[in-house]
Amino acid sequence: MSKSGSRYLRTKKEAQRQRWKKTPVIQFVKSLDFIGKFGLGTLLYGMFITDSYFLQYHPTLITVCAVSIFFYPFAKKGSDDSLRRYTSERKFDFISNGLGIRAVYTLIVMVFAIPLGIGYFLYHYWHYRRSAK
Repeated sequence: MSKSGSRYLRTKKEAQRQRWKKTPVIQFVKSLDFIGKFGLGTLLYGMFITDSYFLQYHPTLITVCAVSIFFYPFAKKGSDDSLRRYTSERKFDFISNGLGIRAVYTLIVMVFAIPLGIGYFLYHYWHYRRSAK
């Protein structure tokens, strides 16, 4: 193989690595928004896990809550993005900033954190693979 061919392959691999770093999931993990949502999830699920431990709930429930801590930021981001896309900006502000509605919205996202988080990953993985073709 000639030098130009190997240089071409190296630059192509480097371009693929750089493209992977620019996916929306990686960009979200590097943002302060992720840290805030992860902290909120840790706080809310942590309170539930602590109460569950003292009330001696089933260990499976505690394990599900522990796993949900890691999926909560992605579930919240995915639900916020889809809600923003399918509603007007005024309705989204009312849902995300209204006192009673925000609590219900956060509770719904907390209950469905694992499926919403997995859906967020699958959606971006599917779009990443489709755009590579």
